Amino acid sequence: MKSYSLHNKGMQIAIYSEKKAEFEKTGWFIGGKEIQYYHNSLFKYVRESKRLLSSLSFKYEFEFDNDTVYFANTIPFLYTDLIRDLNEIQRNDLKYDFFYRKSLCSTLAGNGLDYLTITSNDPNPELYEKKQGIVLMARVHPGETVSSWMMKGIIDFLCSDCEEASYLRNSFVFKIIPMMNPDGVVSGNYRTSLAGCDLNRRWINPNEVLHPEIYSAKQMILKLSSQRQIAMICDLHGHSGANNIFMYGNDIKENSAETRVFPLLLSKINDCFNFPQCSFKMSKSKYGTARVNLFHELSIPNIFTIEASFAGISREVIKFFALFI
Repeated sequence: MKSYSLHNKGMQIAIYSEKKAEFEKTGWFIGGKEIQYYHNSLFKYVRESKRLLSSLSFKYEFEFDNDTVYFANTIPFLYTDLIRDLNEIQRNDLKYDFFYRKSLCSTLAGNGLDYLTITSNDPNPELYEKKQGIVLMARVHPGETVSSWMMKGIIDFLCSDCEEASYLRNSFVFKIIPMMNPDGVVSGNYRTSLAGCDLNRRWINPNEVLHPEIYSAKQMILKLSSQRQIAMICDLHGHSGANNIFMYGNDIKENSAETRVFPLLLSKINDCFNFPQCSFKMSKSKYGTARVNLFHELSIPNIFTIEASFAGISREVIKFFALFI
């Protein structure tokens, strides 16, 4: 559907060769030649407007005879991968006295929507009640696998024994939904749920039957907001048309700087995060998203969509790094 793609800017294909994995102990790797992304002769009507569709073509030279080779748009992260990781953390339950895992609801296909609470056990109930909440979500769009890789990094970090992770657990209550659309992931959908819905456009009035993931997530967030102050809500996504990491935020007319402080700080501590790419527009087409809807309902400044590129950082950033190597 999109007329643009990072494939036109040098992004290659994710490849897995069973023979290569056996002989060279290599997992997924990036490859492919003569990659082209272009309009084809097909079209689709969207809101009575005719839109041309696009095709992707590439060449690949097989290295081994009698091999089985898989191709993917980006490095996969399966529902199975998530369950394996969470099970591994639970097996270390005696070590982790700050990790709690529940199922928020059942999806249309009967999969459990895993829901994590990460926070330190505080013997003083008053101190626990004063902790602010942070809500993190990922993978509402199944094809944006990079969001799951980011979420894996977040969970692994918060469950680590480093000083910063301990400080965060002592200061906040983290509520995490690591895979918002497991049915879409299992089905191999790019953007939709099992019912064919873009779940990130259903936050205004989610249907408990058709959109149980969004309905349950929103109820959880609203309940959390009644129990404690929510410091931040972040919805993790992947971007197929832009490099780097950046954010979409909201705009407070009375104090526009309030929603821009956190992204600006991120850009100061991580060169992969590009503040000039951040946008704080609240267009009507985005009103059904978690970012805009929860901002209107909860009036929390720090509600963001985090976008990470399918193709990594831009060449300009690489050139900048090279000056210091």
